[in-house]
Amino acid sequence: MKKLKLYMGYSHEAGSNEAAVLIFAHGSKEARKVGWPDMKFLYGTPWIDMDVRWLRKNLEALSKNADPEKLAAGEVHCVVDVAVCPVCELWGEEGPRENGSCGYCVMEEGS
Repeated sequence: MKKLKLYMGYSHEAGSNEAAVLIFAHGSKEARKVGWPDMKFLYGTPWIDMDVRWLRKNLEALSKNADPEKLAAGEVHCVVDVAVCPVCELWGEEGPRENGSCGYCVMEEGS
């Protein structure tokens, strides 16, 4: 069984900062198919506007958002309610720090 990869699904036009879903899939085409129904329902994203990005950092923290049973079974799925940074309310490849904020917000605080 191939290991699931993590993808961010989002509207190409609006950008990933506006609305995004976390997708566990084997490849980008599969991720798009799995994530689009939720993007369409939540944000009205047309199929042609749906985009996915393979995530390669912060996988351990992002994987905590997965459905544990589906993840253990290697079943593709989409997560809408992803834990976000309490400061900027975004999620992505910069993992949470000791205070719970993302790596970007920690860099901004130190400036």
